[in-house]
Amino acid sequence: MPRGIAKPRGERKEENTMTRRKIKTSLGIKIASIVACLALTAVGFASWLIIKPAEPVETTGSFEVYTVEDNDVTITLVSSENTAIKFGKPASSSVNNPWLYAGTDVQNEVLTATFNVKVESKAGSEAGVDLAEILSNFVVDFEIVDNAGNAYAAATTNGYIGHTTVKIDGASAAADAMEVTTKKAFDENKASQDFVVTVEFSWGGDFTKTEETTPSNPYDYFNSFAYSTEKATEADAALSGIAAISDVTFKLTFSTEGNA
Repeated sequence: MPRGIAKPRGERKEENTMTRRKIKTSLGIKIASIVACLALTAVGFASWLIIKPAEPVETTGSFEVYTVEDNDVTITLVSSENTAIKFGKPASSSVNNPWLYAGTDVQNEVLTATFNVKVESKAGSEAGVDLAEILSNFVVDFEIVDNAGNAYAAATTNGYIGHTTVKIDGASAAADAMEVTTKKAFDENKASQDFVVTVEFSWGGDFTKTEETTPSNPYDYFNSFAYSTEKATEADAALSGIAAISDVTFKLTFSTEGNA
């Protein structure tokens, strides 16, 4: 259209609208371009990393070991006395006019047996061994072995034979008829130690005289009474009950207890 001629108002509006669309479109492209550039720049900031693995670090250790020594502990029965217990006649008596006699084959009573025991370390004191550090107690177990069935138990039940007391170096254990266990701690700073074990048997309470508390030998007990058929019968039963234990034995076991 020639310059100076005004366009119709409707045409101008349409032209202005198109121009604005072009401007908006161009602006949109520019904005998109800027955003794209920013995005590319942002990717550039996230750098690639190349990481070399760490070099291995080595170290060493050592073993601390100890030699093995033979340090056995042994128990030795050094000696013993009177291991054959005899429920016989008294070694001496002041009985007058006895009516109960002991035959020529009846030996004197022997009611106490003694055992000397040694406990020692094989390595000895030269190796610095202290028994008290490795062991807590020396132990003695006493047991009746009744090969005759229940003869010994019957003799104790009937009051013919009393309880047995086991002692270590003179220290008493609780007495019992059939089984006894007693212990003693080891002394410190010793690689060997000696023990004296005594086993004391006794006559039964049935042989306790009037107004006495300790049982007597049957010879003394029965002869303290005047002869009577009743007492003679009692003596026969008692001595026969004791004779029945001839096949009975006793067993001692010596051992040690280790420290926990």
